[in-house]
Amino acid sequence: MEEQFRKEGRVESFARGALIITLAVLFSRLLGALYRPIVVRLFAPFDGQHGEAGFGLTQVPAPAYLVVLSVSAFGINIAISRLVADRVARGRYRSAWRVFRLSLVLMSALGLVLGAAFYAAAPLLATAAGRPETAPGFQAIAPAIFLVSVMAAYRGLFQGLQRMGPYAASQVYEQIVRIVAGIALVWLLAPRSVPLAAAGYNFGATAGALTGLVYLVLVFWRQRRELLPTLFDPARADGRGQAAAGPDEAAWPVLREVLRLAAPISIIGAVQPLILMTDSFLVITRLEAAGVTAQSADALLGQLANSFSIVWLPAILTAGLYTSLVPAITESLARHNWAEARSRSITAYRLTLLFSLPATAGIWVLADGIYKLFFLSEGGPVLRALAPATFFMMLQQTSSGVLQGAGDIATPVRNFLLGAGLKVVLTFWWTATGLGARGAAYATGAAFALAGGLNVLAVRRRFGALARDPGDWLRPAAAALVMSAFAAAAERPLAALLGSQRLGTVAVVVLAAGVYGAALLGVRGITARDLRMLPGPGPRLAGLLLRWRLLPPEGGTETGSGGGTAR
Repeated sequence: MEEQFRKEGRVESFARGALIITLAVLFSRLLGALYRPIVVRLFAPFDGQHGEAGFGLTQVPAPAYLVVLSVSAFGINIAISRLVADRVARGRYRSAWRVFRLSLVLMSALGLVLGAAFYAAAPLLATAAGRPETAPGFQAIAPAIFLVSVMAAYRGLFQGLQRMGPYAASQVYEQIVRIVAGIALVWLLAPRSVPLAAAGYNFGATAGALTGLVYLVLVFWRQRRELLPTLFDPARADGRGQAAAGPDEAAWPVLREVLRLAAPISIIGAVQPLILMTDSFLVITRLEAAGVTAQSADALLGQLANSFSIVWLPAILTAGLYTSLVPAITESLARHNWAEARSRSITAYRLTLLFSLPATAGIWVLADGIYKLFFLSEGGPVLRALAPATFFMMLQQTSSGVLQGAGDIATPVRNFLLGAGLKVVLTFWWTATGLGARGAAYATGAAFALAGGLNVLAVRRRFGALARDPGDWLRPAAAALVMSAFAAAAERPLAALLGSQRLGTVAVVVLAAGVYGAALLGVRGITARDLRMLPGPGPRLAGLLLRWRLLPPEGGTETGSGGGTAR
């Protein structure tokens, strides 16, 4: 596993690093998708509600836990990565190392205080949530607050050095142990007590966080001879000597800079659970105001939540891009290489288009089949209404990474909050109309369209146009249309041929992906440079397709205006 994620002795390109993170997150999400039904089945013989009641108890501590994590960890790794990347690019190696050391002390202290407070307040939090019996679950997850906070400092260091391998591997190991520990404890404890078994499930998060942290610490110590000279040894400072390494900075200015960068991102982390809670309340109340029964309103809210989980899957790619973009853009600008920063922004925008357009089109066309594939029930109309949000969500994530890498932390946060405000207004308005739950889905798309659109305008003001020519978006759009036409025509015949709608949906998704790739080649919408950014067989595939003349001939390295290359 480690060899698949770690690149010894070199810094990954930002695009390759983004794809490594994407693969890790995708693997973790797939494990998580398999996790829930297993846990539900383990609870089923003991809770009298087919396992749903027991699983529901496991979810009670989650909102409070996420809010506390937003304060103790969310945003810190981004802040550390940006500061480390900036200082290393400027040759200020001791300063970069000091950022990490001081941040590690800060996160350890903050995580310890918040984790202890969370543990002590567990009975009060459980009572406030209306489930006093879940207090052990709050206590079981409390140590994870400390562990994740410390882990954020290590992840920020590796992210700032653009070594995404350890970052990605720690996510995978954390998820594997979380799932194994959670399942084992539910299996052992459910016959004794359902609330106690739910607490065992919650303890899985603590076990997983401990594993991820131990892994990062071990990798750090194994690579310290490689990492530490890179940070502060004058002999490794590209000949710039002791002056380039720079003196130690005072502690408070460093910590103040970390907190200044982390605070706006932490606001998003704290606001998101509140928005979800508000959204759930609005959907239920407005549906009932429109004459929908309480039971039907609950079912429609469930369809909306399930649809969200589907449209978030393609956004895994742009989440990886965001993680990799922040230190990459920071590094380029710290070296005053504006052309490279612009070229990296263009590459990120291009990758976003190549993946978001077919994902959006595919969800729109195959909404009914995809929803039934995942949830065995009718929810296609709600998923179809939510499909446009896929494109705008991915655009918003990528543009946020560009802006925050360029040092503009506040703009994407402000735009996100504006989009959240629009979502609340439109959800209140549209859900009570004939649109029902689809109104809430359309409101989500409008919110991300506003936030993403404002972000793109801000990026254009800073770096200029993100498309080298209209073909950058017209070609993948044309390929996505061809794919959509194929999927719409092939879905029913394939289902009939295979004797199952679910198998037919799987088959058409796989074939549609192939059609999209072929259409991209046909319209010259992908280049050898695009393929070389892919880990694994990407470079070999690029060479093969060039020999077969299926890719446009290479005319030199593509750059933004003013020269420079994207690494």
